[in-house]
Amino acid sequence: MPYFAGIDLGTSSVKCFIADQTGQKISAHHVDYDVAVPQQGYAEQDPLTWWSATRSAISGALKKGNLSGEKIKAVGLSGQMHGTVLLGRKGNVLRPAILHCDGRAQVEVGQLSEWLGDSLFQSLYNPLFSGSQPPSVFWVKKHEPQLFEKITCILLPKDYIRYCLTGEIGTEITDASASLFYDIRHGEWSRQLLQLLGLSQHQFPQVSLPYDQAGVISQTAAAQTGLAAGTPVVFGAGDQAAQLLGNGVLNPGTATSNIGTSGQICTPSFGPVWNPKGNTNTFAHADKGMFYVMGAMLSAGLSLKWFTGQVLRDTNYRELDEQAAKLPVSAKGPVFLPYLCGERTPHLDASAKGVFFGLGLEHSYLHMYRAVMEGVVFALKDSMEILEALHLPIHTVVASGGGANSKLWLQIQADILGHEIRTTSSSEQAALGAVILAATGSGFYADLSQACEQMVHPGTAYALPDPERVCIYQELYQTYRALYPELKELY
Repeated sequence: MPYFAGIDLGTSSVKCFIADQTGQKISAHHVDYDVAVPQQGYAEQDPLTWWSATRSAISGALKKGNLSGEKIKAVGLSGQMHGTVLLGRKGNVLRPAILHCDGRAQVEVGQLSEWLGDSLFQSLYNPLFSGSQPPSVFWVKKHEPQLFEKITCILLPKDYIRYCLTGEIGTEITDASASLFYDIRHGEWSRQLLQLLGLSQHQFPQVSLPYDQAGVISQTAAAQTGLAAGTPVVFGAGDQAAQLLGNGVLNPGTATSNIGTSGQICTPSFGPVWNPKGNTNTFAHADKGMFYVMGAMLSAGLSLKWFTGQVLRDTNYRELDEQAAKLPVSAKGPVFLPYLCGERTPHLDASAKGVFFGLGLEHSYLHMYRAVMEGVVFALKDSMEILEALHLPIHTVVASGGGANSKLWLQIQADILGHEIRTTSSSEQAALGAVILAATGSGFYADLSQACEQMVHPGTAYALPDPERVCIYQELYQTYRALYPELKELY
């Protein structure tokens, strides 16, 4: 029986997920690491730490599955998006990677946007933000000029791991389009940005398809991981494109509602979607020629983690869910704005703050706990309404991320979003997406559609909207929507 490995490089950990040709999990192992914050607003990680953790994750998964490296027929990757990895002439890492959640380059975002204006926005199909590659590289040019002169290659996070596995430099379309150095309109690295920043095409990798073979496991990587030398490695995909695959979402009309540390509503489209307000993202889908449109919030599961850890000092989520589920839904609130780290969709406001509104003596910590969960889904509904206004109707919603493991959160999603909420049998959707790419790229399946049909399976958990609660939440949502405009000037 053939086995495939998916490596998912996250912001807090890396996971190696091994599955068979049906998508059935054989084994998995993850290794945690931290985000360094050398100054307020900074977020960095050492790529060498990623590689060390990846080696341990792979060897750990093989050991747990009692597998030899020869059993793995192909390897795929998924990874955190947008981050900046800078390599020197010998392939050496020049500095810690600047992550997607790094806020140091706000000034550079403003300067680049002012200098290049609407023409840049229209070619990228996305607004620049601090933590994306162009402003991060611009910051390095201004603040670390000697290091900037040594840059020979600019990579994305998961592409560095693949380089360590194979010795080959490259990237693929899903991550390239999300780097914001890539001109989606013309299908090439942005000549405008490169010229402005004093960069050349030679400093950027060739762009391939996610399921194309990128190389094979090198002798060095084999000795360090336990994988067999010569094992094919496909390019992989950014984590959002990978989780769409892992949820079997290939066609318009279906969306994923992802509640992880951050939160996203994503739905496929047949082409790039222009949003003049710039409060959504359009990136390439893993399926050739397809795209997906995404609304993103910054503090989804993070909001609940903050409330349970810092306020309640109780992280028994199962017990809290059971107790909070017994509370009646009330249009009087309380209401929570989950803007603990600012917000992206729809406000694009780094200064926005979290708020509890409508608290009274009748409310307990359980009301507040539930309000946090509801506030996160209200933010996702904000994104869904924008996608639908962009002529992307959504008929089916698949829940993913840690939020899909909570029956209460699934029901709240059904009642607020007004759709049946489905799940898949795997709780590791991005890693499964990497496995699907490996199985397709190695020729075991003819295309991604066939691979998803065979490897993605319905989950047993689901939730149907309750008509009475839907009406109550519609009223509460109007209160939620009214709060930000009233509070904006006070942030």
